[in-house]
Order: sequence, then structure tokens, then C-alpha cells
Amino acid sequence: MMTVAQFAEAVHQYERHFGASETSGFRTPVHNRFEGGQPDSAHLFGLARDLVYDGAVPPLNDVQSFAAPLGLMVIRETDKPHDHIQPTGWKVWVAEHADLIPRVT
Repeated sequence: MMTVAQFAEAVHQYERHFGASETSGFRTPVHNRFEGGQPDSAHLFGLARDLVYDGAVPPLNDVQSFAAPLGLMVIRETDKPHDHIQPTGWKVWVAEHADLIPRVT
């Protein structure tokens, strides 16, 4: 899994290439729940960003093709006006490290 610094650099390259701005990054468990985030969200570890674009939204295939070599996965949120970016392999890592996920009680 990439470090927060490696992730930040990869996202920065993505943002510069596509003219994107961050609308959400690190979240506390309470804020994540308020936003309707997944309980195992990469946002809880600073390994997710929600991005909007300055101009037209680029085709999903284009952003995914650019992101993959950077180690990033792009999820187009159709119910929200943004793309969600997280490290490739996040779901596998989090499944193997479920004990590290902060919980809100």
C-alpha cells in the first residue's frame, strides 16, 4: 500500500493533468459517517480524495487509464458531482487489516 505522501504526490499529478480540485480528503470517523462514507473508507487514513474538474468532466476511461500507472483507482460517483480517488488495491488491504479501521460507536 502506498504511503500518504506517495498518494498525495500521485493525486497531485492527476489534479494537474486534468485540472481537478479536491473537495474532500482526510476524514475523522465522525465526519465520515456524517458524509455517508463507507465504514472502511480510505478517507479515514488520508488515502482518498474526492475531486471536481475545472471544465468538462473527462471520460471515465481517460481518467482511469491515466490513474492506473500512478497506482490510483478512480470511482465515478454518479449520485455526487465528483470522482473518488484511492490507491489501487485499497479494498484488498483493508480486508486484510480490518482491525485498524477506526470505529464510531
